[in-house]
Amino acid sequence: MFSSALFRIAVSGFVLTVGACAAKTQIRVAVCLSYAHDSYLNPDAHMDVEEATLTASQIFKRAGVTVNWRTPASACLAHQSRAITITFSAAEPSAEHKEALAYALPFEGNHIVVFYSRVKAAVSGDRCPVPKLMGYVLAHEITHLLQKCDCHSREGVMKGHWSRHDYSQMVYSLLQWAPEDIDLIQTGPWGTRKDK
Repeated sequence: MFSSALFRIAVSGFVLTVGACAAKTQIRVAVCLSYAHDSYLNPDAHMDVEEATLTASQIFKRAGVTVNWRTPASACLAHQSRAITITFSAAEPSAEHKEALAYALPFEGNHIVVFYSRVKAAVSGDRCPVPKLMGYVLAHEITHLLQKCDCHSREGVMKGHWSRHDYSQMVYSLLQWAPEDIDLIQTGPWGTRKDK
């Protein structure tokens, strides 16, 4: 049973936690899903993408970001300046992106390409399901645009190269944000913009 002093400490801790969460700006981002004309993604791949968007949404909730997923990409034409477009490609990437699962163009500001075959191959023989890894890939690349930065962290969602240990953490949604990445999202152009 709690003593009154312990109870006050517990309640104070709760209030501080709630206050910290409330201090975050709620960022809303429209993300348009598109499929490359040069490649065919089978129905299983489309299901993987759909599940991946759910995973990415859960990851972003921890950073104070709400993602509004839209498809087809034409649904975003009216919001081009305030939307991110993600193209899924089954084609083999060029030499410029020889090991990448995806890439973002953070200084252009609104485009990401995801290589579906690379994502699938990355977890071949692993316990991490394709949609789970792809959800983390989506969160990682969208974050580059939200931060307007091509930087990486030493650990977590924004790590430059994930290890097998990181993949196993993804299975249980345990791979977290580094605190500085949440700060960069919150203080970046999408966190401070007034036209949302």
